[in-house]
Amino acid sequence: MFLSINICKLMVNLIFNAFLRKDFIVKQSKHTCKIFLLPLLFFILAVFIDQLSKWLVVEHLKEIRSFPIIDGVFRLHYLENRGAAFGIFYGWQGFLIVLTVLITLVVIYLYVQIPQGRRYLYMRIVAILILSGGVGNLIDRIRLGFVIDFLFFELINFPVFNIADSYMVIACFLFLFLVLFYYKEEELDFIFNAFRKTSPPYKR
Repeated sequence: MFLSINICKLMVNLIFNAFLRKDFIVKQSKHTCKIFLLPLLFFILAVFIDQLSKWLVVEHLKEIRSFPIIDGVFRLHYLENRGAAFGIFYGWQGFLIVLTVLITLVVIYLYVQIPQGRRYLYMRIVAILILSGGVGNLIDRIRLGFVIDFLFFELINFPVFNIADSYMVIACFLFLFLVLFYYKEEELDFIFNAFRKTSPPYKR
């Protein structure tokens, strides 16, 4: 638990330092609460909920392994996942830790590049969900050497997953919807411009 707290502090400091870049402060000083503080609180709360759920599972489910919620449909099932989604990269914990850290850094960087305005609120939500899910599972990998999964849709035999996984799945579907149906092509230029020196991102 102590290691988990230190990991959370490290990630919070990383995000804090990214947001406090000089150019970011100048641009966002009038919107600090909306752009930085509230998302940071949401991120901390989301990671806390994920870690709390896993702690409860270890305390109350590990011994009995499985507990039906809706018989034949959905159950809580304790599983130590030593790979990634669907069992890929089984046993590659070092690789998965490095990959997660790299993805986290990229998402933080892109978050800073998201233009101001209510229209981009949903894109910020996508980023925070991805960060929350990634960090939630990263804590498990570093602290335990595996990820604790416990949600199992028995009816369709869907792979066992956890709350952090849910964050990322929701983020992916939301991002896909936004790209296909919500944003215009030029409104997404900030994603590509973030990695090259070009004209400022489109603002509505």
